[in-house]
Amino acid sequence: MTETRKADYFTSIKIISKHDSLSEAVKASGMDLSYNLKDAQSDIRHTERTGGGKAFVTSEGVFYYYECDISLLNKFTPFISCISCSPFSVVWMNEDETEIRFSVRQLKKCKETRLFAKKNEFRLYSR
Repeated sequence: MTETRKADYFTSIKIISKHDSLSEAVKASGMDLSYNLKDAQSDIRHTERTGGGKAFVTSEGVFYYYECDISLLNKFTPFISCISCSPFSVVWMNEDETEIRFSVRQLKKCKETRLFAKKNEFRLYSR
């Protein structure tokens, strides 16, 4: 995260606009999907059908909430897919919802972390 504010316990990125869906946020962002428009649109539809929700255009790209067994924040990156073993960070909004904050404390990707996050209603992000 390179934007706005860094503190001892979180980093943050600025929210430019909020949207009800990933498709709305991608459209508002002006993201170039021309490399493979059909594939990108299919990916967006699939994400929205399987748990994708509210989305944000930010200074660092498009992010969206994804609900599965836990609550996640994901970054939309069309044409790129990978499985990551990066640790989780807890994420939240500031009070006026103008930035997304990412805990600098990292949590292992494991069953115990998922159970802990679900029990405490934390939203997680993995880079």
